[in-house]
Amino acid sequence: MALPPRLLLLLLGASGCSLHTTSPGDRPPDATPPGLRYAFAVRDSIRSEVLDTSGAPVSVPGLATETLGWDGELELSAARTFRDDSLGWLVRLGSVHASAEGGRPPEDPSGLSLELRAFRSREILAVDLLDHLVGGPRHADLLLPLLVLLSPAVPEVAVGVTAPRRMNLPMLPEPGRGIRTAWDLSWTRLEDERDAGGHCLAFRWSGPVHGQGNDGGEDWAARYRVSGTASGETCLGVEDFHPVRGSLSWEVSLDVLFAESAGDGSYVPRGTLRQQHAWTGRIARTGGAP
Repeated sequence: MALPPRLLLLLLGASGCSLHTTSPGDRPPDATPPGLRYAFAVRDSIRSEVLDTSGAPVSVPGLATETLGWDGELELSAARTFRDDSLGWLVRLGSVHASAEGGRPPEDPSGLSLELRAFRSREILAVDLLDHLVGGPRHADLLLPLLVLLSPAVPEVAVGVTAPRRMNLPMLPEPGRGIRTAWDLSWTRLEDERDAGGHCLAFRWSGPVHGQGNDGGEDWAARYRVSGTASGETCLGVEDFHPVRGSLSWEVSLDVLFAESAGDGSYVPRGTLRQQHAWTGRIARTGGAP
């Protein structure tokens, strides 16, 4: 699995000259598209090891590197508006093919959905309806970084200009449980692109990713630490400022520090599960609003 269980300026130019300017910040994305359809693919190569309380490796039979993947279709549509004017976006999976190398393939998640809550700037606030997806046997944790491509909070910059903007990606942010990650990205506005699908506003971005979280049960507790880097590209539609296509590479280390209850309200450290993830993903709009 990707994470242990219990765990997304119009500058029209000629010969390099700008003739008209609009930025994604001048107006929010269309709040009620009839449903944006995307083809997507994700891959995660995971190397796991167990460390004892001193940090020394522990031999665990059957623990090895595995590569998990999904290829398929999804639909993004506005579901509801919250009091703070943020929007709930329903991400519904269509037909999906799951694969695995060095491990058992995840269970088919076709037809399932989650809700992405974001401000109109596309700043992600929460990810809900995940309990039926996360962990074995579906391992929909694989899908979570893809939400950065579906809801990119791009800064307002002109072509050739680089600006910082943080993105947040919460993973199961429930009371006393889950991980919150911060993506401190530098965004560079590229020349606008044209292809068979029309005109889009292009950005390249990269930066460090870090996060932390907690989980636990009656007799155990876990603390999560996340660190790594991310890079990718995003192209937004001129008419609606929703993603037309995007790609992402994410190199991250996830440490899960486990402890068991001592029976007196305290916990005794037992060791650490460390996972090194090499995650890649891409999306491409195949239909819906122009």
